[in-house]
Amino acid sequence: MRSAYGAKRKELVERLEPVRSHGWTWPDNGAGMHLLLRHRSGASVRRVAAASSLALALLSTYRTTPSRDDGLFLRFGALGMAALRAGAEELLAAISATKLP
Repeated sequence: MRSAYGAKRKELVERLEPVRSHGWTWPDNGAGMHLLLRHRSGASVRRVAAASSLALALLSTYRTTPSRDDGLFLRFGALGMAALRAGAEELLAAISATKLP
């Protein structure tokens, strides 16, 4: 399972690489079935989530205290590669369509 999830994470990270230039970050940890995509502007993260048709979970919904930054929990464990690629493209389109600071 480690290699299957690792391949999915690698594919997702490679597809999301262009958004690093827009201030998005994620941990380098190669393990897991989720990726936490973060941005310093919480308002921008929420605009991206609203612009996307994906079921995106906001980091801010899990916080007990407010913060200016926010993030998206990208759940990819149960996705096949085709769905993962389509989701990454949808997310890239939503980020491109959203004005970031």
